[in-house]
Amino acid sequence: MLQRHNRVCRALLGPCQEKFGLPVTHYSRHVDPVMENDRIKIYWDLRVRNLAKIKYTQPDMVIFDKVKLQIWIVEIGVSWHTRLQQGLDIKYGKYAIDSNQIDLMDLPYPPGESLVGEMQRVNRGHSAEVIPIIVGCTGEVQRSVYDGLAKIGITWHQILTVIEKMQRSVVIGTSRLIRAHLAKES
Repeated sequence: MLQRHNRVCRALLGPCQEKFGLPVTHYSRHVDPVMENDRIKIYWDLRVRNLAKIKYTQPDMVIFDKVKLQIWIVEIGVSWHTRLQQGLDIKYGKYAIDSNQIDLMDLPYPPGESLVGEMQRVNRGHSAEVIPIIVGCTGEVQRSVYDGLAKIGITWHQILTVIEKMQRSVVIGTSRLIRAHLAKES
């Protein structure tokens, strides 16, 4: 499942690197945890250092736009098709509402210290936003996925391509999981 998740994440990384003028990482290469130029900095699966004692500080991707003074915390998940909204609520709440929540399934989260609030406090003048991207295990996506990718500034054509690659990665990954599970049953 981790391999499926990481392939979905990488489908988004390339267009982000391309958009912000960073060298695009080939799919067979290791992704650097920090990518930076004079306009942008991207943390890839890296724990964000903070001053507050926050439990959840390692989102899939954090994009710092140095020009627009914007921070996007991108969190990607693969969920069962009937739980897309719940997955979105969990990912959003985990980083935007209460980053110390013990029971992630206990929705709605009570307000508390969050990674968004901490990043706005540490990076004065920046606004931070969580962009949860949830893809169903057989490729379903909600409208919020399109909207979230548009907030980052990816073009409409790139959004369609990214979503198609994410869906393909999820379906292939789900197929591998089912095949592996059935092989154990024999």
